[in-house]
Amino acid sequence: MKHGLKLWLFAALFALTGCGIQEVPAQEEKEWEEQISSEQVSEEQASEAAKDQGQDMDTITDGHSAAETKEELNLYAQNLPVCDLSDLSLIYEKTTTEYYDYFYTQGLKGIPEKPAGCLCTSLWDFDGDGVQELLTLDLQETDETYQIAAVMYEYRNGQAVKAADIVILDNLLVGNTDSAEIRFLVKDGKYICVDSWQNTFVSADGVCIDLAAFYYDGSRFTEMFKVFKVGSDFSGTGKEHTELIEQLHSMGYDRSAAAIYDRDIFHLYAADEGVETLLKIRLINSIQTGGTAWDEMPTAFIRQLSGETAGQYMLPESNSRKLEPFDLSGMTKGQLRIARNEIYARYGWQFESPDLDKYFNDRSWYVPSENIDDTILSEIELANLELLKEAEKTAPEDGNQDEAP
Repeated sequence: MKHGLKLWLFAALFALTGCGIQEVPAQEEKEWEEQISSEQVSEEQASEAAKDQGQDMDTITDGHSAAETKEELNLYAQNLPVCDLSDLSLIYEKTTTEYYDYFYTQGLKGIPEKPAGCLCTSLWDFDGDGVQELLTLDLQETDETYQIAAVMYEYRNGQAVKAADIVILDNLLVGNTDSAEIRFLVKDGKYICVDSWQNTFVSADGVCIDLAAFYYDGSRFTEMFKVFKVGSDFSGTGKEHTELIEQLHSMGYDRSAAAIYDRDIFHLYAADEGVETLLKIRLINSIQTGGTAWDEMPTAFIRQLSGETAGQYMLPESNSRKLEPFDLSGMTKGQLRIARNEIYARYGWQFESPDLDKYFNDRSWYVPSENIDDTILSEIELANLELLKEAEKTAPEDGNQDEAP
């Protein structure tokens, strides 16, 4: 039987976070024009030569090409201390009261291991200067808890140097946390985003939500928005966040903004275009999975999913481009089924079929959220759904069953 504590206790547990013009004589003007023309031809020839070598003239800085910079930063990333939280288990304790017993975790701080280091790395041109930077997400231990920092490296004067850093998530898996879905995203190659839901449901009843976005301008990080909410019922609260809604629209998170405004769901959805996943951290509880009853000592283990290895889509453009029959050529019935359900999964559809539930939970971009109806889907998505349904009818059989509406 589930025993809840008062929400104030839950909230307390989470509250640990020049200007002149000169006339040029005719002869000098002619010579000047010839010189400019000659220089333009030289630049064009150099540019063509650079292209033949796979380089872009605009991306050569500090004596290094973009390709050289990328290679050096990649080598630097390979030598960073790696941290993988996968398969670590939180420790539960039992507390007996006058009326009932309940269980609570000690959080990440309570495990014997002391994890620290780089959770993931990513190379992007975050500041738009034509040269890639190296972003790392680092797990850091503080006196009270763990936090995750974004660290940006640039290649300068022949070496990788730390250019900026900022804490993007405070209080990671603190005491009493039972389950979590935490994702780190990049939007349009420049916005670094956090979508974190950390839940307490065994000893209390509520969730701690962190939504945040940052950008790097070449010298420092700037916060675009940051939302922190604790509670169990957010009905009617979405419309209160007008600044957040406006900011999301300005960043191209239109469908996520609609979910917050219309349905009070505070997530950054993969249904929006230009979203790439860097990392997902899941905390999975045995009561959730049915492994233990409410009156038994539960377990909770961590899964860490990389966007690079677990971020793939069956059809990456099914939310942004109207597909054609040739896009589905060679796909089996099972693949088409996944591709069809993928459209719903981008919005957080929760699947009852065990195989689909496992498949999408193993995708770094997926976050279980709500079961939507077709009115939320775009015209492109609706058209692609019909195309996929028709293709499934004649595709090779492989024993899979239907799921989405």
